[in-house]
Amino acid sequence: MRKTRFFILFVVCFIFSVTLSSEAENKTKARLEAPSLLQEGNTVGVIAPANSLTRYDIEMFEKGIKALENQGLNVIYREDLRERKYGALAGRDEVRAEEFMEMITNPEVKAIFTIAGGYGAMRILDHLDWETIRENPKIFVGFSDNTALHFALQSKAGFPSVHSTGVIFLWGNPQPRPYALEHLKALILAEDNDSISLSDWGGHQENAVDSIEVQTLNSGSASGQLIGGNLSLVSSMIGTPYEPDWDGKILFLEDVGEPLYKIDRMLTQIKLSGALDKLNGLILGRFVNIEGYDEEPDYTLEVVFDDLLGEYDYPIIYDFPVGHIRDNLPLPIGAPVRMSSKEPHLSISEDPFSQP
Repeated sequence: MRKTRFFILFVVCFIFSVTLSSEAENKTKARLEAPSLLQEGNTVGVIAPANSLTRYDIEMFEKGIKALENQGLNVIYREDLRERKYGALAGRDEVRAEEFMEMITNPEVKAIFTIAGGYGAMRILDHLDWETIRENPKIFVGFSDNTALHFALQSKAGFPSVHSTGVIFLWGNPQPRPYALEHLKALILAEDNDSISLSDWGGHQENAVDSIEVQTLNSGSASGQLIGGNLSLVSSMIGTPYEPDWDGKILFLEDVGEPLYKIDRMLTQIKLSGALDKLNGLILGRFVNIEGYDEEPDYTLEVVFDDLLGEYDYPIIYDFPVGHIRDNLPLPIGAPVRMSSKEPHLSISEDPFSQP
């Protein structure tokens, strides 16, 4: 009798463990599912998860919408997007989160574009339904303050997204950004998917508005999953439920309008958290409009990089063409990449998005 009970208990435990393993495997598969490339006739949603549209040039917004439509895309956005305002934000947190979820759950919407950055994306993270988001993988495009959403998508959903300038300042800018726009199209549009080689991503900057030579802090090469974005947001995500797994990652960072001591402090914070110890490589983009940069001529950005990062044995490059610059290179967050201190500096190992 005792043996029979033991056998029954063993069978129940075995079935339970297999069920848990199967559920975990299914969740992992769902989490790793890639969104599809866009094709003509697809619908895309435009949202404002941070700053209000009222802070920007409405003509640039309208031009950006028209440019997306000229790609053969059907563009939708909430009727209240133009007027929505709560201080500098595009409405209360619940409203901006609701807007994001409306686009995620709309089966017609294949990609989500942000209008711009600013401030406020972090505030909506706890208002989002991450299980539903994970089950509805879509291309998400944004940068700057939207780094918070990129990090959360990695930690909670696991599908790739695109770090790229928003609708207003890329698609709607009266000053052309051919380098940035062509790379973005190659990443997300099916018809342009093979127009630029993934093996030399960010090279050949002949048509870039502000081409600058990439510099080396630590030489070498490394592979890993690409994560990163705006330094202010990356440092702010440390210790939150949306902080990603740093192990084996290639991290990229950029920022704008910060005093050098704040750049120093934010890098130090990330370093003290232990995140930098776990990386395979580090890409430092452009740090522009640094406040008070000429006040201490011996205290430079390069000195800060060397002081804080020189001890690591993995490759580190800086002045990579990503950041608040006119031709901000789009990067596929969550994609496997290879970086090097020699050309090509960045190679995308496989298409981040699947064929439609």
